[in-house]
Amino acid sequence: MEILFYKDVLLRYLSNSFENQQDKKNFYKILNNENSSFLFSKKFLKFIKSELDEEDEMLYQSLYTKLADDGYNIRSSETAETFEEELFHIYSKSQTNIVAHLAYQKPTEEVLSKIPNMAIFSEIEKPNFHWLVAQLVIQHPHKVDLKCFDFQENIEVDLLFESIFQIPKHIKKVCIFNTFCNLEHDKFRYLISEGIKVEYYTKCSGARKRLERQESINQKFNHQTKTFFTKPKEKAHGRRIIFENIIISCDNDFQNLTVNAADWVIDVQYSESDAEEWLKRCEKYQEF
Repeated sequence: MEILFYKDVLLRYLSNSFENQQDKKNFYKILNNENSSFLFSKKFLKFIKSELDEEDEMLYQSLYTKLADDGYNIRSSETAETFEEELFHIYSKSQTNIVAHLAYQKPTEEVLSKIPNMAIFSEIEKPNFHWLVAQLVIQHPHKVDLKCFDFQENIEVDLLFESIFQIPKHIKKVCIFNTFCNLEHDKFRYLISEGIKVEYYTKCSGARKRLERQESINQKFNHQTKTFFTKPKEKAHGRRIIFENIIISCDNDFQNLTVNAADWVIDVQYSESDAEEWLKRCEKYQEF
């Protein structure tokens, strides 16, 4: 996963001025995840260094070495005159679809308009978007789990799904695996509003029942989707959503993910290899 820091996070680290120990621990966990790649440029670091005191120089050299070893050095902009301009340049030059943007405090509206969905350290509170992104960055490629008692209201569960769908810069398509195809919920509201391409993998016997299910799926998403059913004699039972190497897995039907339900767990994971393996299951289905 590629990570792009706003300057206030790095300056807190270099001056040892995090507001609490948890923020400090989170940053070090992010920095030490060997699966991460940090985006930077020489001009990016030059702007950071210009705001440091002399006593922070040694730690800056350590950070420079870390980024050089585990980062992706993007060629500096020839025209950027401020840190923000160089930040926008780096963001625009990144070739990957998943870039985690991390700031310590909420930046200006100009920054947020050009680099949307930035996770803010000071606003981290489980299970909100900022907490989720931070945990994915810390733990990837391993899973982040959320349990029924992590939510106080049903709307928070729906917002979680909306937050996950907003992590990539764009989504080419979403693969939904749902055996029983229960659609009476708002977990897919973002996909519907954005008109994102959906491939729906489900299980149903009989041509008439399959046609009815396909029609209900198309009606739900308000745009044409591709519907796939299990092949004869194939067994499949899953509740999983896969897109841009992000995997959402649930141990209960989507419409049952409510605060009043007895127990359930949602796992969220960013893993290219696991997403590839799960998508091989598509071979067990055939398009209707």
